[in-house]
Amino acid sequence: MSNVLVFSRAHDKAFLRRHARRMASFRPKQAEGHLVRLLDQQRGTLRRRGITEDVIKAELAAIEGGIRGELWKVVLLRGGTA
Repeated sequence: MSNVLVFSRAHDKAFLRRHARRMASFRPKQAEGHLVRLLDQQRGTLRRRGITEDVIKAELAAIEGGIRGELWKVVLLRGGTA
């Protein structure tokens, strides 16, 4: 049986931008810690909803990629300020 995420966080641009801007305001090590905590939180939420591990893994990779992509936009286009 396959799971489909109807409201995927990886497609929520406001969510991705918000966390990218937040990460840009931190030192690099703090920013990575923030991302790890965020992904752990999302993992827990998805598990509680009964999503399969392979779908969770794909969703977390998509969220991470989306946030990192937005982070590059913040850093390169706005000088790294939130």
